[in-house]
Amino acid sequence: MSRCIDLFEGAIHSEATLKQYRYNLDKFLKFVKVRNYDELLALEDQVLQMKLEDYLFYLRKTVSPNSIPTTFAPLELFFSMNDRNTLNFKKIRKMFPQTIKKSGNGYYSTEDVKNMLKNCSGKRSRAIILFLNSTGCRIGVLPDLRMKHIADIENCKSVIIYQDSKEEYTTFLTPESSKALEEYFEERRKDGEIFEKESPVFRTTYQFGSQKSYPLGHDALQDVTDRIVKNAGLLREKSGKRYNIQKNHGFRKRFNTILKQVPDLNSNVAEKLLGHKNGLDGVYFVPTRDELFTEFKKAIPDLTIDQSEKLEVKLKEAQVEKNRLEEMERKLESNERLIRMLQETIPADVYYRLYPEQRPKIQV
Repeated sequence: MSRCIDLFEGAIHSEATLKQYRYNLDKFLKFVKVRNYDELLALEDQVLQMKLEDYLFYLRKTVSPNSIPTTFAPLELFFSMNDRNTLNFKKIRKMFPQTIKKSGNGYYSTEDVKNMLKNCSGKRSRAIILFLNSTGCRIGVLPDLRMKHIADIENCKSVIIYQDSKEEYTTFLTPESSKALEEYFEERRKDGEIFEKESPVFRTTYQFGSQKSYPLGHDALQDVTDRIVKNAGLLREKSGKRYNIQKNHGFRKRFNTILKQVPDLNSNVAEKLLGHKNGLDGVYFVPTRDELFTEFKKAIPDLTIDQSEKLEVKLKEAQVEKNRLEEMERKLESNERLIRMLQETIPADVYYRLYPEQRPKIQV
């Protein structure tokens, strides 16, 4: 590989970002009509500047104004990493068209997700849909997930997203989603797969489970969700090139909306569960996993799709409350027994000096 590309890719730390940046860089290469990146860098500054400006004029006529900044970001990075800092990107940014209001702010309803689950062809597809529904994570997270990122917590699972990066955050799976993921894991175990810490959470298809497991890639995941959404026959209205509900981001919008509508759910925790920085609160507010989970549990009934699963959640909540009340009752009974024992073993005047509130009131 050319050194200029090594320098460019060395500045990118996300696989998904790298893929998108290479795609946009290749598009510019075709526009300029040169064979490779070295030839591109061999062009004089004046020629390159003109090519960049012509490319901007072309994009202004052919793509959404909102996509132009993200199209030029990889170009600026490529030339910067290869010391072509004399190119005037400030001038180019000045000519960016004004952005327009984005469509695609809608989100999936519970009924939408229920229809998707009816059209899942296997345990893996079902686990993927419920994972996205339960966590609200971006679909680009899934290829990097490994078994070491998943842990049990009560009847749910915790998930570490972007582990060991500055974007790292923790989110959770509902009991319903946890169950679907375990059923998918069990299917793989029965097929002969032996899980290790680095085993992918979602793997590619296989003939034998004992074969080396490879993570399901971004394109394959897109195919999975695209097929399920189409088969479910969901009514998504198209405005220009975008739908009112984005195919994958519709889960994230649903998750965000549900968390923000749950009474008494800490809004800063909601932002943490989405992986948002949330300004200064995001810097100084660092809740533990248990504290995050306490708030997440408040949203479980609304995130759960299957009615029988919802009922089970409510029954478990009722049982927890019953156990709490029974424990309080046991403590009260224990305290009453202790009081009787004290009254029987120490003189009355000593007892009432220790517990004056227990002294009988004198009737006048």
